Amino acid sequence: MNGQVRYLDLETAVARGLHVLVVEDHPVNRQILTLMLERLPARVTCADDGAQGVAAFEQQRFDVILMDLRMPLMDGYEAIQRIRALEMSGGLPRTPIIVVSAHTAPGDLKRAREAGSDHHLGKPVHIPTLLETMDAVMQARAPRAAGAA
Repeated sequence: MNGQVRYLDLETAVARGLHVLVVEDHPVNRQILTLMLERLPARVTCADDGAQGVAAFEQQRFDVILMDLRMPLMDGYEAIQRIRALEMSGGLPRTPIIVVSAHTAPGDLKRAREAGSDHHLGKPVHIPTLLETMDAVMQARAPRAAGAA
């Protein structure tokens, strides 16, 4: 972000009550992400696998979704595709989805993009990188006022 951290859209979301869905099968990784997000503060909903993540998305809206890729029952690729299909069929706005995964090979990145992810962070995740990425995907989705840059 040009060497200057902004977080303007993230700050706005936090002020109105940021709600994040964390879809991660490993309990320690889930706890680490939750602790990072709660420091913002953010309200965090967790799902243990892709199927639970899709079910949570069907029940409520989130500002951002953090999605692991390799999980039992339903992997992150399929969960992302199902969430995007639900958005399309329901006329819902696109929810930013950030893949958080140790799988960062070019094929994994491409497959996640094709599924509908907005960004990909490799594990381990560091707080400044997570915040900067969340802000960037929220800025990309936020409607701009007329004449705004």
